[in-house]
Amino acid sequence: MRVRTETKRLSIIQIAGEMFMANGFAAVSMAQIAAAVGGSKATLYGYFSTKEDLFAAFVVELGKEHFAELLEGLKTEGGPLDRLTSLGERYLKLALAPDIQRINRMVIAEAERLPHIGRLFFDNGPGRVIGVIKSHIAELKLPNGVFADDDEAANVLKALLDAGLQEPRQWCVAGALTAEERRSAAEKAARRFLQLARSDPAPLA
Repeated sequence: MRVRTETKRLSIIQIAGEMFMANGFAAVSMAQIAAAVGGSKATLYGYFSTKEDLFAAFVVELGKEHFAELLEGLKTEGGPLDRLTSLGERYLKLALAPDIQRINRMVIAEAERLPHIGRLFFDNGPGRVIGVIKSHIAELKLPNGVFADDDEAANVLKALLDAGLQEPRQWCVAGALTAEERRSAAEKAARRFLQLARSDPAPLA
């Protein structure tokens, strides 16, 4: 009986991930991954029952370090501005990281033909990030009635953080932000978010 180990599992994820990033999800087969790993397909399937499971594990491992830093933002002391700024800095460090940008481009290229890959990526990546932002906002106990719920509030904050930063880097027309630039952008977004949160909702015409 073969013994599965975490070291072997991580090695498979790393090798498969490099192949996905270089060639795209659809172009890589489990047989090719098994050959690159140096074992049989039976061994590979002992760790991952489908290519989709392997891809999901790759997405989780790729974002693990970044995601851990994002969770640290929940422990920030201070008032709402300080806490949201800290969270925003960590979010921008994750969202604009070169490896995260690369996998975003790869999934965008595949998602129209393979929508289940888009769903796997969203659920294991951006969806988890939005969940952390939502949890953080819930702790701030914002005034009622401004946003429909914490989901809307989380998406508004994320949009403010992304504005003017995400797309230029997604399409490789801008370089990395410095730590000071991340701090400044995060604080600007946090201030604008809190202004919106403390405003009376405008009446509908």
